[in-house]
Amino acid sequence: MNKIDELFNRYIDGELQTGELEEIQLLLKIEDNVKRLKALRVVDNSLRTLEGDIAPAGFTAKVMKTISAGSTKIKLSKNYFAFSINIIFVVFILLIIAIILSQANLNYAASGIDSKVNDTVNIINKSLLPLLTFFKNKSVMFFGSSFSLILLLGVYYFIEEHKIFKKRIESLTSKYHFDMLK
Repeated sequence: MNKIDELFNRYIDGELQTGELEEIQLLLKIEDNVKRLKALRVVDNSLRTLEGDIAPAGFTAKVMKTISAGSTKIKLSKNYFAFSINIIFVVFILLIIAIILSQANLNYAASGIDSKVNDTVNIINKSLLPLLTFFKNKSVMFFGSSFSLILLLGVYYFIEEHKIFKKRIESLTSKYHFDMLK
């Protein structure tokens, strides 16, 4: 609603101050404003003739009770996205540890560790060999580095947006609870 409509509405409601009546007279010299005032009078008359239903006794109290009871119940949903990202990070970390161990070429016999550990390291080496050759490719390393950077930036912005969203929710809930106390 613009300033002229607000002025016309106050004129229709009889709420004008002395200086505003002169402004109305100047505005009514323009034909479009006369049409606008007539349209607003039609709307005002239509709204005044509407019959409203009377709310049952205690309606407001029931609504306020429902709102206040509903505001304490917050349904928490599981965030599967964050959970899956965490699983991916754990798998990558375990994979990196396995690659580091397979490249270590430790001599376990000299250190007195059982040969079963040595056999386990050899099995890991054999099973990770295709994976190691895949990751030694420069284009794969570049893609992996780029993907990791994009993923880290995405996580950072996701966390920042979550903080902003949380602040908005807290400000709305504090305003809502303040309004409820009035």
